[in-house]
Amino acid sequence: MLINLLLCAAAFAYIGECSEQNLVDHYVKIITELKAKAYTKPLPENADQHAPEAEERIDYGTFDHIIVGAGAAGSIIANRLSENSSRRVLVLEAGEYGTDLTDIPEIRTYLTDSNYNWGYLSVPQTTACLGYKDQRCILYRGKGIGGSTIINGLNYIRGNDRDYDNWYKQGNAGWSYKDVLPYFKKSENYLEGDPEYHGKGGYLNVETWKEINVQTQAFFDAHKLLGMKEVDFNGESQLGYGKPQFNIKNGKRQSTGNAFILPILSRPNLEVLTNSYVTKILIDKHKRASGVVFTRNGKYWEARSRSDIILSAGAFGSPHLLMLSGIGPRSHLENVGIPVVQDLPVGEHLFDHTGFYYLDFTTNYTETERPLDDLVQNYIAGGGPLANAFAMQGISFLQTNRSKNTDYPDVEIMIIPSINSNEFTAKFWNINDDVLNDVSKDNDPRRSFTIVGNIMHPKSEGFVRLNSSNPFDYPVINPMQLSDPDGVDIETMYEMLELVLEMINTEPFKRLDTKLKYAPLSACKDHEYKSRDYWYCFLRQLAVPFFHSTGTCKMGTHPSKGAVVNPELKVFGVDNLRVADASIMPSTVSGHTSAPTMMIGEKAADLIRGMITK
Repeated sequence: MLINLLLCAAAFAYIGECSEQNLVDHYVKIITELKAKAYTKPLPENADQHAPEAEERIDYGTFDHIIVGAGAAGSIIANRLSENSSRRVLVLEAGEYGTDLTDIPEIRTYLTDSNYNWGYLSVPQTTACLGYKDQRCILYRGKGIGGSTIINGLNYIRGNDRDYDNWYKQGNAGWSYKDVLPYFKKSENYLEGDPEYHGKGGYLNVETWKEINVQTQAFFDAHKLLGMKEVDFNGESQLGYGKPQFNIKNGKRQSTGNAFILPILSRPNLEVLTNSYVTKILIDKHKRASGVVFTRNGKYWEARSRSDIILSAGAFGSPHLLMLSGIGPRSHLENVGIPVVQDLPVGEHLFDHTGFYYLDFTTNYTETERPLDDLVQNYIAGGGPLANAFAMQGISFLQTNRSKNTDYPDVEIMIIPSINSNEFTAKFWNINDDVLNDVSKDNDPRRSFTIVGNIMHPKSEGFVRLNSSNPFDYPVINPMQLSDPDGVDIETMYEMLELVLEMINTEPFKRLDTKLKYAPLSACKDHEYKSRDYWYCFLRQLAVPFFHSTGTCKMGTHPSKGAVVNPELKVFGVDNLRVADASIMPSTVSGHTSAPTMMIGEKAADLIRGMITK
């Protein structure tokens, strides 16, 4: 086996001579150590680790562009703006660079109590997440160069063309599907796709996952038997089933930090500061954003901007910073003692795909267990289970009876074959011990698989608020999943469950003797098992936000319509300030949010550079 030179270079400082055996031993050691200490630290409740020791501000200089956050959008904006060598670009990121360990996709599940996760939790819920500790939803958000692309599932799913045409119909000129498709293609390097829909030669590598087991093959065969077609989810049609497309390169995680920042760090006009926590946007008497205040190395610093300040801190971070700076709902800012600069509906319209886990099935197929050194060798060669962030092998986008359009999916289901132990998934999801006991009965992960489901266009709407005027207090996040008064969301999820059970009843799964794992939840014991009432109870216990938060700095034509930024991503009423991340999405997309957020980064860079004519 040839040694992977990229992996060898990443690990060289630790292994010395880069032989194949040394590289295997190195990865076995760091993976074993990480798994042994994973989930041992409580999630942080604030950002006090970034608090400085003194109030004095130190001048950090003046730049043409300041970007807050180096995530899915921010890393791309930094790359594109710094292509102009005459423009000085400063990137401020609260986290750190990834390592050869974070580059292993499967390891993301063990990084949740590390410094690469902000550690956000929702406030206690009443309509969903009831089976989780303190009835709080876990809200993983990445922290570091690459943002959530350091710890996400690496699914590259753009959504449906109607999603973006819907943005356009809401008054967002320049955001229709035909407008945004070139930006998806610009980032991409996908060698297998239809060139009408896919790009080649971009910074971001996309690969189709090809390693499937017999359970996944049954998943595909069942869809085909039910009249569905195999599709490229990012191509001409989305409705159907297929293999996932991941942001990996020869098995290695393609975070936006790896793809867009590391290759350009030598640009003299680009400065990327890690461990830099922005506490305030400076806004002058003319309502012009002139700079930012941030902490680093125990001190306060102040940086100024001649041109745009771009917030790319995410659907929680960007509204948090805007409100700390006096931009937000007047009554709320006055209640927490922050002078109002601009009254805007910041933090409203929080939407997230609502999903469920723990729909587990047993089969007569047994997955062979493999030792870690074997898996590491497979990873070094560019594949295997360590190269798959969530062990997912198949996806489909389907319609429930509630879908009113003939070719527009409203739900997504994914198969994760030979599931990890329930103890691990319980820790990942922060699940209650009593629920863990229910779902862990008679568990043999080698013979099991789970179906994960999402609804694409939830009606339930949450919000983000300040906890206080202290910039180191985490925001109040209330996703309010399954709370829509007409009950559309929970009924859609129930119909999605019915679709799954119909699929499991087909011949391909019968050949594997597939059975729903009999694990009725104690919390739902008053309902007949598998009845509608039981499944409603099941969903309220286990439904969660699926880490696809959007809408808290909504894009639109006017604040009276709920908008915070206009279609050029400029904050209403404040000059020199833009937001470019998932928070600007005016409505949810029929896919995961990583790819659309990267597209937003590409388009934002062109808007800032004046390369888009009105």
